[in-house]
Amino acid sequence: MKRLKSGRSLYVYTISVLILILSTGCQTDSEEEAPLWEYSAFDSGEFAVFDYEDIMDSIQKASLEEEMKMDSQICDGNAFRSGGRFGVQAPFGPMGRRMQRIRTGNHLGEILKRLTLTEEQILQIRELMLVHRECIQEPLAAIRETSRALIHEANQERLAIINALRNGEIDHAEAQEQMESLNQRTCERIRENLHNQEQKEALCDCKEALFDDIQSLLEADQLALWVEWVAELEDPCLDG
Repeated sequence: MKRLKSGRSLYVYTISVLILILSTGCQTDSEEEAPLWEYSAFDSGEFAVFDYEDIMDSIQKASLEEEMKMDSQICDGNAFRSGGRFGVQAPFGPMGRRMQRIRTGNHLGEILKRLTLTEEQILQIRELMLVHRECIQEPLAAIRETSRALIHEANQERLAIINALRNGEIDHAEAQEQMESLNQRTCERIRENLHNQEQKEALCDCKEALFDDIQSLLEADQLALWVEWVAELEDPCLDG
């Protein structure tokens, strides 16, 4: 499992302190003390746990209008930076979890709301999400590179389908059918690509480390809820 170096740990700690200061710095004696954290924010993409299936979901399928491609925001890491879909200050509500098509178990919002976390625990978990996002960057970049040739090949076949349609060799319905077949075959080839298996395992290691670290922060009553929730997940990364 990947861990941050000491310098990175200090950086993450500094961020957590700033979060605490900014959350409380505008209060006055006459104001009623506001909660540090709005629980609705647990729906933010900040608490999304990204894995291999989300990479597959990020592939834009080929069509008569568009080439096949991977989501550039995910592949170049921008989606995981501050303000990105999966970064600090990520959107939530209609622009957050539902937009991201996150599957059950890959977003922590549901369980975090049930744990009645302390302010300190919330800050610690936000730090761990930073660690997780850092952990997945290398395997994400590697999967992009190993999938590049397959996507290029698919786009060449897409052009052949479009040319056949233009030349009257096939009709629109058949072109759509061939395009769907192309998408299915290419996605399966990317999924089963042996070069991606090592990166898939690395993503699982990142997820396991995150879940283990969160579990280590919990008190007994919280731990019971967490363990029960994890046990109900259908997740190959967490089996065994």
